Amino acid sequence: MSIRKGIIVILSIIFLTSCWFSPQNKTRYLVAFNPAPDIHLFDVNDCTIENITENMFTSQYSATLSDFSSDGHYVLFNVDTMCMGTYGLHWDPSNSLYCYDVQMRTIDRLTDTMYRKESARFSPDNEKIVFMCSSNIFIMNKDGSDYHDLCPTIQHEFWPSFSADGQYVYYVRLKNQEFNICRNTLDGFNEEVLSNDNFQNTSYCVNEDESMLYYDGTGIVGKNLNDGTLVQLTPVNVFGNYYGKPKLSPGDSLLAYRHNYNQGNHACIMNTDGSNKQEISEAYDFEFSLDGKYLFCQWFEGIARYDISTGILDTLYQDSINSIYMEVAIAR
Repeated sequence: MSIRKGIIVILSIIFLTSCWFSPQNKTRYLVAFNPAPDIHLFDVNDCTIENITENMFTSQYSATLSDFSSDGHYVLFNVDTMCMGTYGLHWDPSNSLYCYDVQMRTIDRLTDTMYRKESARFSPDNEKIVFMCSSNIFIMNKDGSDYHDLCPTIQHEFWPSFSADGQYVYYVRLKNQEFNICRNTLDGFNEEVLSNDNFQNTSYCVNEDESMLYYDGTGIVGKNLNDGTLVQLTPVNVFGNYYGKPKLSPGDSLLAYRHNYNQGNHACIMNTDGSNKQEISEAYDFEFSLDGKYLFCQWFEGIARYDISTGILDTLYQDSINSIYMEVAIAR
């Protein structure tokens, strides 16, 4: 090989190596959060923030964050607007679901019917959306088509989510003055009550193989869905000391939860058997990254990222924000 060709090869290797390790090839984490009345999108890599609902309406409005698609392409949210009534301006009793395209920076309105729409969640393949509407659970395609009630009964259902395989919908049911967690097939004909322990169960998560349910009962409780075994994972809730909002990490190795005490909210993690409990940060909301490397925490003074392997907590964004909702995605 001539000296000239050798130099060209070396320079090519250096160039390709620099491209491989350049910032453009790092994992791009996106955090959506909800300082009223808008939805903001925070790019962790370059520390830029975009207000995606600013100037969306000419009248007064309030947007509420719901979900991030698993591929990081779309953000779901609902919007309340003011309207003129007999006695002047007031909040419209109905609202609409919207979808923001992160790449195209466009917003599509998905629903235009009456009643309130809230708590929308994408299916694992991002092709369907489940949401709460007038205290019932509805399903539709991601473009808003095929809009229908999951189980049209006189009972009330709240806070839906899809199973990991997309074959079931989980939700909280209110019946006979009791809140219980249920599972149903997508046709709505196979409702199964999963938490029937006479406690007000309102937040939950389910592992990927549908074998374990974690929920706030007498604290954080784990229930084996195969044999019905219950395990108390945190101390029992008492006045001024409350455990709730369980969330599983990808791979189901860790369980994050909120511990409320001394009039403050704190993000904590533990193993799914209840061992190795750790308090991470003051936080109202928190989410694992989809690669399982981080737990992102949001409180009223900013956004932080906890590195699960090193135990290091870094503040990513520090400002006074009146946001109580946060979603995390990896742009792909």
